[in-house]
Amino acid sequence: MKLFNLLTTRAGLLSGLMLLLLSSMASASLQSGLSHYDAERYEPAYHAFRRAAEQGNHQAQLNLGVMYLKGQHVERDLVESYAWIALSAQSETLAQEGTHDLVFSHLNEAQQEKAVARHKELEDEFGNAALLKKMQPTFSGTGFSVKGFRPVYAYAPEYPRSAARRGREGWVDFMFTIEKDGTTSDHVAYYSSDESFTDAAMEVIRGFQFEPTTIDGEPAIVHGATYRFVFVLDEGKDHERRRGRLVDRHLSKVREQAATGEAQNQFAFAYLTQAAFSYGGEHYISEENRQNPNDWFMKAARQGHSSAGFFLGRNILYGDACEADPRKSHFWLLQSANDGVADAQYMLALELFSGARFEQNTEQAIFWLKEAASQKQAARLRYAWLLATHPDDQLRDGALAQSLWDTVDEDYPDRQRYYMTAAAIAAEQGDFKQAVRWQSEVVEDAEALKLPMTQRKAHLALYQEGKALRKAP
Repeated sequence: MKLFNLLTTRAGLLSGLMLLLLSSMASASLQSGLSHYDAERYEPAYHAFRRAAEQGNHQAQLNLGVMYLKGQHVERDLVESYAWIALSAQSETLAQEGTHDLVFSHLNEAQQEKAVARHKELEDEFGNAALLKKMQPTFSGTGFSVKGFRPVYAYAPEYPRSAARRGREGWVDFMFTIEKDGTTSDHVAYYSSDESFTDAAMEVIRGFQFEPTTIDGEPAIVHGATYRFVFVLDEGKDHERRRGRLVDRHLSKVREQAATGEAQNQFAFAYLTQAAFSYGGEHYISEENRQNPNDWFMKAARQGHSSAGFFLGRNILYGDACEADPRKSHFWLLQSANDGVADAQYMLALELFSGARFEQNTEQAIFWLKEAASQKQAARLRYAWLLATHPDDQLRDGALAQSLWDTVDEDYPDRQRYYMTAAAIAAEQGDFKQAVRWQSEVVEDAEALKLPMTQRKAHLALYQEGKALRKAP
């Protein structure tokens, strides 16, 4: 009895500390488990911790061990408790706590033998090394053969006069969302060699329309779609050759730096191999620089490079230079999201709402959307839209939606998303005059961009009738 009290007291203290200290860094499953545990709903807490533990979350592995230690939802099992807590000790911080050693010291010899064997089983399946091996993408081709989404309407930007006067050349990489109707939103220039190129490209990309993506016949949102605008002054062969050789020399330098094993250099080489072929010309890139970017994203991600994990997860989801695999994609996006990468959090949210590629889970989707909204304006607007339009009365909150919208820059480049969200919020709060005004801005802007008008005008008519919009994400 004394032994039981010692262990449960230590475990209870540890669990309480986790509830206080680890919730801010938790994954969606872990956060859900902590909420259920705090409310003494042990069955859903156990299943939430189990999901996160099997995805490699060390805090969840520790919590699962505590539940086995205390017999919460499961029979009390010190062997299973030790195995999960020892698995969590892959985290240096948790290893220093020494909880696994404490549990092990109170097992008899036969139990210790079983505990070591069980820990080995868990490590072989859910340990860091095992998960990394299982989640390695199946490579296909190299960086210049990646899959793209087919634009139906695309426009070339005007060459900025200021850049032309300076003889400036380069490119801009945009990341954006393709909505279910093929229009684009959430436009972000994540690499640009000159600000004037960004401004020129933004003017036209808002009007791009893509062939809608369908999965099992149903339209699906695509986040993380990319498009590169290349700005060159001279498209002649001699100039192309010089540009290609310059790019190849730069790639060689970065490749040599990446070969030293430093994660940031590995990430840089991976990114540049994706970019080089469209700017420098495929046939001017030497054989040693024609490498699959996912191989290098993987190397960087294995060392904890969070952005590399996002790009790897994104590429695996869409089958860019590898086989598409939603399970592996989810793993890498989750690691990146847990490290605070807003794009990974946002992509997880959209996919979990959709259910097209990942299993649909509204609770987790909202969790990740809220996390992303703390950093990313696109996520803030998407969350505000959900709060203003969701069919579930329990989820709608017009006041919170308004407060989120108020924090978005007035010159936010995605005017469609900015205006339509303002209109939906006004309607939710009963101000239909304001809703009509904002939705009229949506229609006017869409007409200038030559975007599809049916849905936009339908929303305007709804507000003119004094009705709020109700739409599931």
